[in-house]
Amino acid sequence: DRGCGAEYNETHVYITTNLDQCKTKITYTNTTAEYSNYIIPDIFWDPANSSDATPNAVINRGTLQVEDTSLKFHCTYPLLSHDTIPAYAVKTSNFDIDGTGRREIEFKIELYHDANYTQQLKKHEYPLRVDTGERVYVKAVVHGDNSRMAVWVDRCVATPNPDPEAVTKHNLILNGCPSDETIQYHNSTRKVEQRFSFESFRFNSVPSAVVYLHCYIDVCRADNEESRCSKGLDLCPQ
Repeated sequence: DRGCGAEYNETHVYITTNLDQCKTKITYTNTTAEYSNYIIPDIFWDPANSSDATPNAVINRGTLQVEDTSLKFHCTYPLLSHDTIPAYAVKTSNFDIDGTGRREIEFKIELYHDANYTQQLKKHEYPLRVDTGERVYVKAVVHGDNSRMAVWVDRCVATPNPDPEAVTKHNLILNGCPSDETIQYHNSTRKVEQRFSFESFRFNSVPSAVVYLHCYIDVCRADNEESRCSKGLDLCPQ
């Protein structure tokens, strides 16, 4: 895309763009999404294939191929990403843990104060202190506002420690469907995020501990009506 210029020096070429800009191509496999593009050193040269090309000859008067002069690059993202945050601690707790979330690439779990999803918890507010049974509002989002992506939460599990495979755990969402009876989904106009809430609880074995939330998402093409993201709750048992 000639509208997307690059900067360069003697050793490097730099270009900054969103994944859905500059005519970037996207290729999906079962596990990854690969974005690819190329930079043309001469902006006045329009790459094109030519029937006059004679690649096996000593000389060639055909049109240059993109592969001959372009700088190609690509980025690969997993289609199943996860994030962990110290979500909340019940107000009766006399024991607290400070910590920061763990993230992969651009996927994050965010907590909000209410169902309007207008006031996100700030970093210093984690873990959120709540009463048992108070509703916790969650948003799973892929940052970057890629209009060609859609997400669906595949699994969310709560544990009393940062280990998502802990023996003591409680499934909130499993195989893309509610596993906890208090799960409620909240509408969003953006396909790159999913909103849901649940009623807070304590673990009987460690009632004073922080509850950690681990979520895994499926990433799909936004225009694929047959994807898990598009079908959503329609695939869940009624």
